[in-house]
Amino acid sequence: MFYPILLAISLLLLLSSAEKEECRDENDFCEEIAAFCSDPEFETLFAKGCKKTCNFCADSKGPDVRAESKE
Repeated sequence: MFYPILLAISLLLLLSSAEKEECRDENDFCEEIAAFCSDPEFETLFAKGCKKTCNFCADSKGPDVRAESKE
């Protein structure tokens, strides 16, 4: 009797955790190239490999280097 309910809850938890994308950098050199995060030429590449450093995550706690003004 409890098995179907337990199974349904387990599946819902699994699906909801799978939808959340981990906010982390895929490359070790992201901090060194953070100044280029706002460069449109590299934005697509960095959105994939340097999500946290370049603040491409939906709920990123990393620095928003794209918002910095270039002087």
